[in-house]
Amino acid sequence: MKRKWTLVTGGSRGIGAAIVRQLVESGYAVAFTYKNSRDKARRLVEELEAAGHQLQALEIDGRHHRDVLTAVTELADRWGPPHALINNQGITRDGSALNMEYSDWLEVIDCNLNSAFYFIKACLPHMLEQGGCIVQVSSVSGLKGTPGQINYSASKAGLLGLTRSLAVELARFHIRVNAICPGFIETDMLEPLQAQKSALLRHIPQRALGQANDVAHTIRYLLSDEARYITGQTITIDGGLTA
Repeated sequence: MKRKWTLVTGGSRGIGAAIVRQLVESGYAVAFTYKNSRDKARRLVEELEAAGHQLQALEIDGRHHRDVLTAVTELADRWGPPHALINNQGITRDGSALNMEYSDWLEVIDCNLNSAFYFIKACLPHMLEQGGCIVQVSSVSGLKGTPGQINYSASKAGLLGLTRSLAVELARFHIRVNAICPGFIETDMLEPLQAQKSALLRHIPQRALGQANDVAHTIRYLLSDEARYITGQTITIDGGLTA
């Protein structure tokens, strides 16, 4: 394995698929994980392999740390140390605090926050050999209050704290750690809000939804040598929503 490779969690659709496309088109080999989206993962692999890119899809539940460790170890044995880890995996289980089930709280924290730690824990021993990058895909919901999303907001805010502490801890090993906070990005996760799109746009200064490539382009930059002195930072991509 000569080219640099990256691991993208939750890479079969939406922002994750855009990240995968952007990275393989930039010359990286990419492994991405997915869960409950086998057909989309297969189509993405077929499309990009037909264009001559190198990638692998892994059906894995990131909430199970032993499965994560096994998968990362096998990838590192085959491809060598990863250049980067993109923690993009995430779900929502919305509801008011009064009515939220305990299972909805735990599932979102496990999927969005705990899985990020599991992948970091699995990748770090290999990344220490040559340095690299870690990027957490957080959200503006981790920066500002979002009614009906206390579980999601807590998980995304947790990623920001993880990013800052980890950046300080790993800087001496030449591993940079940053986070991005997308706002309203036009993906399938936003479909439940389509009926309120006009009202939604009034709250965004640019009066437009973001596109998945807006996020993917930023991640590509953070992985590049041009961003070599950027670590421990949070970059917001929201059309001015949190300005």
